[in-house]
Amino acid sequence: MSDLQLSPHFSLREMLFSDTAARMGIENVPTDEQIRNATRLCQVLLEPMRIELGRPMTVLSGIRTARVNALVGGAPYSAHLDGRAADVLVAGMSPDTFARWIRQRGYPVDQVISEFGRWTHIAMAGAGKPRNQYLTATKVNGATRYEVLA
Repeated sequence: MSDLQLSPHFSLREMLFSDTAARMGIENVPTDEQIRNATRLCQVLLEPMRIELGRPMTVLSGIRTARVNALVGGAPYSAHLDGRAADVLVAGMSPDTFARWIRQRGYPVDQVISEFGRWTHIAMAGAGKPRNQYLTATKVNGATRYEVLA
């Protein structure tokens, strides 16, 4: 099942990969709903972005089980839990630059967060209209602080 291609450039295997899960020996097994949502995320957002950019994108975190999400310090209602989010790196592009690039293109995102200058979180809406929210996350005195992306 993990060899399933969700789009031409993205597989279920990479959407399931987690350094934390691998290190802890946890199997990150997806539900059918997570696979459906991740397929939609790849086909509607990630694949078109990758094609337009013409650059490789690396998924650092996609689908998460509740246990994996808790271990990585994810939000209790994270879109990763539904398979609607991915944290990605783009070759030769900073997370801030990539987040601004997404905003300029008008992709139908629910949320884009340039997180800690290390990766870009991309989420699509579940039911309802996307929020088109663009944020920057930083650590201040150990707490995560979110600001509107400049």
